[in-house]
Amino acid sequence: DGFSITAGKKRPRPGGSDEESVKQSHKHASHNNGKHRIKPEVKANKNKMDALDVIQEELSVQRHLSNLKLRENDLSKEEVALHEGKQRHIRALKRLASEDSSRFKDRPKLNDRY
Repeated sequence: DGFSITAGKKRPRPGGSDEESVKQSHKHASHNNGKHRIKPEVKANKNKMDALDVIQEELSVQRHLSNLKLRENDLSKEEVALHEGKQRHIRALKRLASEDSSRFKDRPKLNDRY
């Protein structure tokens, strides 16, 4: 009949019909030792809220993902700029090393230009 008896109380079985559980919830909704049970209408609203929560969570994840993509783009631009700076620095070091090892380094400059 959709109920099992455990410890002297009737409890709905997991495979019990929805109609029986609705009857039980209506029966106990009005008075249950001062505690209020959720009515079926509220359960339906709760399911809607769960769906809204899922949608909100998906939107939150999408927004976070787009922020991560923007951050990744910024970091890749920064990486390119750092790489270019590194290459300029390496070229300057090579130029200085070549000047220091040049056989003409001890000769005076012509008109302080060459």
